[in-house]
Amino acid sequence: MVSNIKCGEIQYAHKIITGDRKTDTQLAGEIPISTRGYSKLKRPGYRQSFKYLPDILKLHRELINSPFPEYLERLFGEYEIARSTNQMTLKNFIEKDIDLLLSFVGSVSQLRNIGIGIDVDKSIEYARLNWLVGFMLADSSSKWGHHDDELAATAREYMQTAVNLLTEHREHLGMFAQYYVDRVEHAIVSSLYNTNEKSILSCKNSRASFIKTLQEKDYFNVIESILEVVPTDHLVVRNSILAGAVTEDIDYISIMLQRLIKLDSRFSDPDYKPTPNTPSFREELIMQPYLNLLFTSKAA
Repeated sequence: MVSNIKCGEIQYAHKIITGDRKTDTQLAGEIPISTRGYSKLKRPGYRQSFKYLPDILKLHRELINSPFPEYLERLFGEYEIARSTNQMTLKNFIEKDIDLLLSFVGSVSQLRNIGIGIDVDKSIEYARLNWLVGFMLADSSSKWGHHDDELAATAREYMQTAVNLLTEHREHLGMFAQYYVDRVEHAIVSSLYNTNEKSILSCKNSRASFIKTLQEKDYFNVIESILEVVPTDHLVVRNSILAGAVTEDIDYISIMLQRLIKLDSRFSDPDYKPTPNTPSFREELIMQPYLNLLFTSKAA
């Protein structure tokens, strides 16, 4: 997903700066990569490698002037590539780095707790660290055949710290200030859903509580805000469909599913898994009432 997301951000930044998005051919020439190769990078489920990551991050840095340190952007990129491969690669990546990152985050947190201030740049770096640690812990909490509710709650605490810091220093984040906040808010909602999926399905009060969270976080507008920047982010579109299923909005589900199929026709198959770590729609319990309505070409 890193190439998909970063290339989308680059194209959006070019639109803000010049009034028009770069075409795939123009952007491919700057990475450099063939236009066909660039199109593959943007496809859901394409197994990415580290080959183009340095060039993509360099172009991203030059055009967007990211407020985050270069080492964290590269680490985030490597993490996203690990997420798009397989569970063992992701597990090994997280286990290799998580203790050091937690130690670093804890040290900065202690300074803040005893009243020792840190400057704006360090605060923004700290926000990105909390963002990354939160994402890693959220993945750890819901992968490898079990779900650890306590670890998921800890992940959301780190992500909420990131949201608070990003909001506090919004004026220093550049053209993507709101987008950064939206991406983390989206992940918090995803973690909440993963933690409470069974109760959302079986308990009216739990479902009502989750729907209230969607409303409080203005979740469906957050989705559109993210997709304005990265319209090819299939996982965000996919998650919006699950949220639509929770709210039982069949019209919204249908619209977003067509949007997803337009990105990649393989999503017309309810058994399609965009990444090894992502369930198919048939495997999502919340989608069971809608399979026959939505996927007419393949019986549920």
